[in-house]
Amino acid sequence: MIFRSTLVAGLLVSSLSQPVQAQAQDPNVLFTVGGKPVSIEEFRAVYMKNNQSKDAFSEKDLREYLDLYTKFKVKVSEAFEQKLDTSSAFKNELSSYRNQLAQPYLRDKQTIDKLVQEAWERSKTEIRASHILVRVTENASPSDTLTAFKRISEIRNRLVKGEEFGAVALESSEDPSVKQNKGDLGWFGVFRMIYPFENVAYTIPKGQFSPVFRTQFGYHILYKKDERPSLGEVRAAHIMVLSRPSDPDSLQTVAKSRVDEIEKKLKAGENFESLARQFSEDPSSSRNGGAMPWFGTGRMVPEFEEAAFALKNVNDVSAPVKTAYGWHIIKLLEKRGVPPFEEAKADLQSKVERDQRLYTNRTNLLAKLKKEYNVTHFNAALETTLNLLDSNLVSGNFKMDSAKIATLNQKLFDFAPVPVPVPSTTVKQPAVAKGKKPAAPKAPVAPAVRNTEARSAADFIKFVIKNQAPAEGADAKMLGRKLYESFVDDQIMAYEDSRLEQKYPEFKNLMTEYREGILLFDLTDKMVWTKAVQDSVGLKAYYEKVKNNHLWGERVEGGIFYCANEKIASRVRKDVKKGKLTGVEILKKHASDNPLNLRVEEGKFEKSAKEVLGKITWQPGISEDQKIENQVVFVNVKRVLAPEPKLLSEIRGIITSEYQNVLEKSWIDSLMKKYPVVVNEAAFQSMIKR
Repeated sequence: MIFRSTLVAGLLVSSLSQPVQAQAQDPNVLFTVGGKPVSIEEFRAVYMKNNQSKDAFSEKDLREYLDLYTKFKVKVSEAFEQKLDTSSAFKNELSSYRNQLAQPYLRDKQTIDKLVQEAWERSKTEIRASHILVRVTENASPSDTLTAFKRISEIRNRLVKGEEFGAVALESSEDPSVKQNKGDLGWFGVFRMIYPFENVAYTIPKGQFSPVFRTQFGYHILYKKDERPSLGEVRAAHIMVLSRPSDPDSLQTVAKSRVDEIEKKLKAGENFESLARQFSEDPSSSRNGGAMPWFGTGRMVPEFEEAAFALKNVNDVSAPVKTAYGWHIIKLLEKRGVPPFEEAKADLQSKVERDQRLYTNRTNLLAKLKKEYNVTHFNAALETTLNLLDSNLVSGNFKMDSAKIATLNQKLFDFAPVPVPVPSTTVKQPAVAKGKKPAAPKAPVAPAVRNTEARSAADFIKFVIKNQAPAEGADAKMLGRKLYESFVDDQIMAYEDSRLEQKYPEFKNLMTEYREGILLFDLTDKMVWTKAVQDSVGLKAYYEKVKNNHLWGERVEGGIFYCANEKIASRVRKDVKKGKLTGVEILKKHASDNPLNLRVEEGKFEKSAKEVLGKITWQPGISEDQKIENQVVFVNVKRVLAPEPKLLSEIRGIITSEYQNVLEKSWIDSLMKKYPVVVNEAAFQSMIKR
C-alpha cells in the first residue's frame, strides 16, 4: 500500500537544519516542541524503522535524524494548532487507513501461512476438469436442500454407470456456460476457481468423479480429466504500435497498416530486435530490442498474456495481437517454471488475502476469539427472537416498529473481553513492639470481577433489518439462524478491532505515525505545494532570478527524416530542398502507400537527444545521409541555436519545485520560532552506541 504520509521519513528530509538547544529534562524525554515532550521510545521506534544499517546508532546518523524529526514534530504541532485534525476529510482518510492497517491484526497468522504454502504447492500444477451444477441457495429450506441433493446424486450415478459427461451436463447442469462448453472448464490453476471448488479439483485423482460437494452456488459433481505442470513464467520481447480504443478510425487504420507492414518485414527475414528499435512505440522496451522483464499469469493484459504463453519455442513470433494499448508482435525469449517459495510468497499472500480463502482464516480467528472472550449464548432468548422473524425476511422486506424493538432487551449472548483488575494497595503495618508477635497478614484481595459485554435481541433485530437480502427459496427461520451467526461474528470482530490500540503497542504507534503523516501532508500542501502552484507572480519572479541556472545546450532547429531506403531518401530530400511542403505534408506524400517508408520529427534538438545529430555537421542546410538501424536518415538544419535559458513553460515543473523549497525554508524558519525545540542532550547521548 502506497501511503502519502510517508512524510515521516520522506517529507521531513526536505527540512533545513536549525540549531537545537540542550537542556536538562526528564530522562525519558528526548526533546520538547513548544513545551510538549517527545519520548526517547517514540523517537527510537521511528528511527529504527527507517534506519537498518549497522552504524544506525552512530552520533552522526542520530544527530541528522533528530534534526529531521524535530522539524517534523514542529510541523505537526502547527497542524494541530490549525485544527486540521477536526475536518471530516481528515477523519475519513484516517479511518480508511486504519481499516487497511488493522487487517493483519484481524487475521490468524498460522492459517495465512498454511494457505500460502498450499497455494504455492498448487501453483505448480494446472487442472483440466468438467463439472455439473444443481443450484440451491445457501439458506434453502431442508426440504429444498434434500431435493437438490437427491437430484445431483442421481446425476452422479448416471455418470458412474458410463453415460457421456457432455450429454448429461447439457441435459442437467444449471451452470449458464454449459450450452457453450458442455461442462468442460478447460485448463485452470490456483486462484482461478472459488476455493471450495479448487479444493476438490486438486484433491481427487485424475480420471475420477468427485463426491457430491456444495458451494455457495449449489451442489457440484466434478470430473478431473487431466493435470499438467504449470506454465510458469515467460520472458518476451514485443514491437508495439500505439492504438487506443478512443482513437479515431483513421488513426486506428494507420496503426493496423503499420503493424501489418512490420509483420511483413519479419516474415521476409528482417531482425526482430532491429525492427523493435526502429518502430516500437513502447519507450520502456524499444531501446532493448523490445525485451521485457519476466512475467507470469495475471501480470499482463489477458490478450497479451495469452498470446505470449501460446508461443511454444524460444524465438517463436506471434501474429499481431490487439490490446487496449495497441497492436503487439510478440517474440518468446525464455520460459521458466514456478518461482521458489520465498520469491512467490509475497504475491501469493496478497492473493490469499483477497480470495475466498480468507473466510477460512476468519473462521479460525473467530474460534480463537470466542474461546478467549468466553462467548455465552442464551438459547431460550434466541429461540423467542427467531420466532419474531416472518416470511418477509426471505424477500428481504422484514420490518419491525422501532417502539417494539426498544422493548427487546433480553440478552442473546455475552462475552467477557477484559477482566477488570482490582488496584493493588500497600497497607502500612503498625510498628511491632520488641518481643511481640506480628499481626497476621491481611487476606489477599479478591480476583478481578468478570466485566461482560452483552448484545440484546434489539441489537440483533436491527442487524437483521440492515443486512437482510432477498434469498429466494430460503426458510425464514434457517435464514434467521445464519443471520444470527453473522451477527455474533461481526460483533466479536468489531470488538476486537476496537481494542487493537490497547492490545498491540506497535499498532498504536503505527496509527500515530499515520495520523501525523496525513496532517503533515495536508499542512505542507496548504502552505507550500498548492501555494507555489497558485502564486503565478511569485513563481515568475523566482524564475527570472534563477533562469540562467537552467540553460539549453547548443541545439539545432529543423527536421529529422527517417527513410526506409536510399530511394525514398532521395525523393524526400528533393521535396525538402524545394521547401514548399511542410514536414507533415512530406510525410503524407511519401508514406501513403507504406507507413514504414518515412517518419518525420520536427523541433529543436540537443545533440544528445538523437543519434543522428552526433553524426552530422552542425550548420544550416540538409545534412548527408546517415545509415542508422537499416534506415537512411538525414537532417534539415534550419538554424543552430546558441545556449539560452529555458522558457518557464519548458521547465515549469522544475522551477515550481525549487520555488516550493524556497517557500518551505521560510515557513520552517517561522515555525521554529513559534515552537522552540529543546533537546535533552543527556538523553540523546544515552542512545549512541560507542
